[in-house]
Amino acid sequence: MPAVLKILHKDSRVEEFSCLQIMTIGRDKSSTLHLHDPLVSRNHGVIRAVGKEQYYLLDTGSRNGIYLNNRRISAPMLLKDGDKITIGDTIIGFSQDIIEAPALEDTLDNTATDFAETMHYVKADIRSIIVLVSDIRGFTSISENLPIESLTKLMSHWFQEVQNIVEKNHGIVDKFIGDCVLAKWEVEPGDTDSLLSALNTAHCLNNVTIELGDKFSEIGHPLQIGVGLNYGQAAVGIGADNTIMGDVVNTAFRLETSSKELDTDIVMNYSFYSLLPEGFPLSETQKITVKGKADALTVSAVDFQTLNVYLRNCVQIPR
Repeated sequence: MPAVLKILHKDSRVEEFSCLQIMTIGRDKSSTLHLHDPLVSRNHGVIRAVGKEQYYLLDTGSRNGIYLNNRRISAPMLLKDGDKITIGDTIIGFSQDIIEAPALEDTLDNTATDFAETMHYVKADIRSIIVLVSDIRGFTSISENLPIESLTKLMSHWFQEVQNIVEKNHGIVDKFIGDCVLAKWEVEPGDTDSLLSALNTAHCLNNVTIELGDKFSEIGHPLQIGVGLNYGQAAVGIGADNTIMGDVVNTAFRLETSSKELDTDIVMNYSFYSLLPEGFPLSETQKITVKGKADALTVSAVDFQTLNVYLRNCVQIPR
């Protein structure tokens, strides 16, 4: 699905660009989208592709901000066909061909972190996947108290670092939902390497989040993340966003939520932790009830410190 940017410059010039994997926006001549506008910072923003033709808009800490459909953004935003981006006196239109597929609809649970939209598809491609869900704890409070410039810098940096970490560990970022990331690994039976890669991703996400908290001292407290890990079958390539869908995905969101309730860092469903190599330092298993599930889940957990010690001996894992 090709995506195109149409730029209306302040001097009335019109330019059209096909979207690339990553496009920088700013007054600097090296920018992919070079804007001759005194209201534009040298390095103002970024448009970055994630997954299959999903384009996210980020403010990289500009002075005057980026407005999407007349609202200033404070976190990475998924661009949709017909969106209008305003930067200084420059207007950028985003267009993307969407092929509407007929019939078969599935509606997912309408919660703050689950998907609240109807997916349209013709034939589901069912695959075995590992699902990781992680978000920054207390983000709502952070966003209310942090200056908008610092908030956009923080989230833009986190967004880019998260994608780099997931890809380095051979995973794919399916989507970002505010401060939450949904990532996946498609696996074959007996693939324990991908399970360890997902755990290493969680470890690295924790490290980069701590570093961000140290960098943005105005937050006033350390940044923390929670992680949910699950394994099972899901439909992939669903809808215009080419997302993943199924109970394994919804449950991963619930596991992440339960990490705070259980006062731990990473919560794993039985389907995931039962496949880990012998000797992995699991906590005592327990049963928990989560919203939307009639039966209790059997889960185990691990904290980041214990995980770090274990991973030191896994030399095949990228650190």
